[in-house]
Amino acid sequence: MLNSNILEILEINEENLHDYIDKNYKKLFFEVPKIIDIYVEKMIQKNQLSVDIEQFPFKNKILNIKMRAMLDGTIFIIEDITQRVQQEKKLRELNKTLEERIQQEVVKNRKQDQQLQQQSRLAQMGEMISMIAHQWRQPLGAIASTSVNLSMKIELESYNLNNLQEQEACQNYFLQQLNVIENLVQNLTNTIDDFRNFYKPNKQSILCTFEEVIDKSLNIIYASLKNNNIQVNFNYIRLEKIKMYDSEIMQVILNILKNAQDNFREKNISNPCIDITLKDKILSICDNGGGISENIIQNIFDPYFSTKSEKNGTGLGLYMSKIIVEEHHNGKLTVKNSDDGVCFTLDLREKTN
Repeated sequence: MLNSNILEILEINEENLHDYIDKNYKKLFFEVPKIIDIYVEKMIQKNQLSVDIEQFPFKNKILNIKMRAMLDGTIFIIEDITQRVQQEKKLRELNKTLEERIQQEVVKNRKQDQQLQQQSRLAQMGEMISMIAHQWRQPLGAIASTSVNLSMKIELESYNLNNLQEQEACQNYFLQQLNVIENLVQNLTNTIDDFRNFYKPNKQSILCTFEEVIDKSLNIIYASLKNNNIQVNFNYIRLEKIKMYDSEIMQVILNILKNAQDNFREKNISNPCIDITLKDKILSICDNGGGISENIIQNIFDPYFSTKSEKNGTGLGLYMSKIIVEEHHNGKLTVKNSDDGVCFTLDLREKTN
């Protein structure tokens, strides 16, 4: 017995049903070796009277076939799942395409971030060269002054070298002045080393404290801050060693300090001051530069957003700083207005050593 749905699935014309059954019944249900073989094999293996065959191809269709053995015969339940299978196939293809597009976007965004980071570092390189120029001006001047002084001592014959006592005094004086020059040259060398380490292409994490990284940062920018009459205060409490990419954290600190310096100059702040506070794994850098408008403070970490004049800002420094702290170090970089300025907080407590 065949119902109308089965007839439709098997593409049998109801008017010619009896003729079709006489000619094709045996072919349909008993002479299809593939179906019979599957049924027999499953019935023997599972010792059961019902067997299901999923996704059986029939003409241009895909069928699910269920066989149920009864006392007076066998029932075949046939379901046309062609449309469902096609939809599932389309869905799989769509998911595959979507995954490929997502992967392409991830790669694209990664490249964009790398480009932004490179732009930021190039812009900062120019700023750091300016800082180093300030940093070197005083020691180079001192070296020149000391050298001239020594030359004059020789030319004016300030010491009577025939006198043993004056000979000794001359030797001590020259050694003292040469030691001054040596210390100044070492200071210049340290500045170059810090600059070179900052721009090393290969980064490697080290175990150090915030204080050590701040000292390296100030070795680059301190002369520039001093030249702008900016006072720097320190408050260190319970310093902990942290595993970090020190050159990257230097970049963050220098960005914040340089932004404060630029803000002091643009607003012509009298008695400019920066307070650096360290406690455990938290670094706070606060200034008295008047703060940032509440309308834009939530945007300052966005790429290309800058509160400076167009010629003085790229809008990438704080954006890259946030990426460095939160993505490279699993920490947090936040900003808020204080009573008379702005305060940046770098929190690395979530960083796992």
